[in-house]
Amino acid sequence: MRASSFSARAELRWRERYGMAAGVAAALRNPCRRRLSFVKLGRSGSRALPRLRPRLSLPRLSLSRVSAVLLLMLPLAGGIIALPGPDRAEDMARQLRGLAMRVISGLDMMETASASTERAGLPGRGALLSDFAAANEAGLVALRGYLLTGSAGFLAEWRQANGRVDEIAAALDRDSRSWSDGARLRRLADLLRATSDIEAQQRLVARLVGTPNRFPGLRLYDEDIDPALEQAMSLCDETLRSIIVSRWAGMEGSVDSLARLRGALLTLRPELRSYLVSGDGEALNALQADYAAMRAAPPMLAALRVKVSPEDQLRIDRIAALIAAIDMPLQRVMTLRRSPRWDYADYGFRQKVLPLAEAISSIVDGWRTAG
Repeated sequence: MRASSFSARAELRWRERYGMAAGVAAALRNPCRRRLSFVKLGRSGSRALPRLRPRLSLPRLSLSRVSAVLLLMLPLAGGIIALPGPDRAEDMARQLRGLAMRVISGLDMMETASASTERAGLPGRGALLSDFAAANEAGLVALRGYLLTGSAGFLAEWRQANGRVDEIAAALDRDSRSWSDGARLRRLADLLRATSDIEAQQRLVARLVGTPNRFPGLRLYDEDIDPALEQAMSLCDETLRSIIVSRWAGMEGSVDSLARLRGALLTLRPELRSYLVSGDGEALNALQADYAAMRAAPPMLAALRVKVSPEDQLRIDRIAALIAAIDMPLQRVMTLRRSPRWDYADYGFRQKVLPLAEAISSIVDGWRTAG
């Protein structure tokens, strides 16, 4: 897909820029695309985005007019000085004035034509589009770096790039007021709309970095599931102590079953945390047995309930309720951990930002091709 190839290019540029091991094949490199040049880290830790100025070829006609007139005047002036006689000098002076006026008139015509071309947006537009594409890509690379590292330098660079994109978009919008080509105006409208959309999506993604909302499944586990597991484990411990103290006949088997459940809950908590943070398959294998033991506990608890005191029955009822309340959301968290939506900032970058970036790239490329 085009979006995935765009993501690979952005990732490759980010890794090359900071000397990281390449995460994509070197064949993804496209030598036709212009490389971005970045300055090194300053003392503040921020990375300054190079100022991308529009390379508008504005003619300096006032200086050209003077230079051309002077160059043409020199040989004639020499003739005036060398040739004796007032009549000859006056004749040469008239020729000089006439030639100077013709030169100035011709330069005025050149200036008028050049200004008309510039108003049409022909020479300046290509430079603006090139700088727009460069600033847009610089913003993507900086945002990706911010997602991967949480670095304030990347965040500052992303903001600088977005500011530059806005500047160039505003320049194109101002220039378009003199355009007479409807197709070009439609392309500009598409470009400005896509730019507004991508900046909104980038802001949403950037705001997730460093917050619990970046990993909604982990937040659900930390805020709801883990405290419930801790409470169930504590209740198991209290019930075990109470049963052992009561010493009723045949309690040994019940103690063993409840102790196994307490042990499963005790190890399940760190195993779950490790898996949710790392996504490691080995961690998943380790927690599966303990998770299965927890899910199989309700029938054992129901059989134990009829044998214990009323106080212990209340504890057992609470343990069973906690396990039932934990199971469904924990299954959702485990499923979410295996999906691309687990890291919602990365998901938003890949599913929202990159397709818009590819759309902008297509608009710019089509604009350049159309001329």
